[in-house]
Amino acid sequence: MANLKPISCPLCGAEAQDITVATFNGRTICCGFCGDYDVSGTVFEAGLLDRLDRRRRLDALERAKGSAPSGKRPMITSHDL
Repeated sequence: MANLKPISCPLCGAEAQDITVATFNGRTICCGFCGDYDVSGTVFEAGLLDRLDRRRRLDALERAKGSAPSGKRPMITSHDL
């Protein structure tokens, strides 16, 4: 079952929800501005997104979207940073 807790989007700062399921090593975020996306556990736990400005975080999401299989939620990995 998903966590479903309100948070600030780690990418843009807008109101979002953490919808991570317990079996996923990372975070699944649902943001009205950024959409639904995953952040790998490595990126999230190391605080790598916190080291980037907003534009670079959003660029990482665009790279993740570009490499995501059609119809699948994009996942931000260290490769996207």
